[in-house]
Amino acid sequence: MTHYAPDVVVYDVMPPLHVQGAPAYRKNFERWFSSMQGPIGYEMNELRVSMSESHAFCHFVGHVKGTRKNGEQADYWVRVTTCFQKANGQWLVGHEHVSMPATM
Repeated sequence: MTHYAPDVVVYDVMPPLHVQGAPAYRKNFERWFSSMQGPIGYEMNELRVSMSESHAFCHFVGHVKGTRKNGEQADYWVRVTTCFQKANGQWLVGHEHVSMPATM
């Protein structure tokens, strides 16, 4: 969480879907990790990065695999866009958007 700006804005897959601030986003992470057991696989695909002096953006497709505590297998894809901002010489995440592709 040290890579997130204190006032980060996140649109997440898990409710609440709009999260304001690093402490609130930490709760989403804690809730998700506590629902999983054992190792979690996370693979980034199609990573693209662009940057300037003060801002950087990346987007990628992530593949998540693992086992939930109820024994259900998790195997899904997410789309992630992350916006970084440079403040006081340090790059921090100022905005992140995580979504799941719609099923057709």
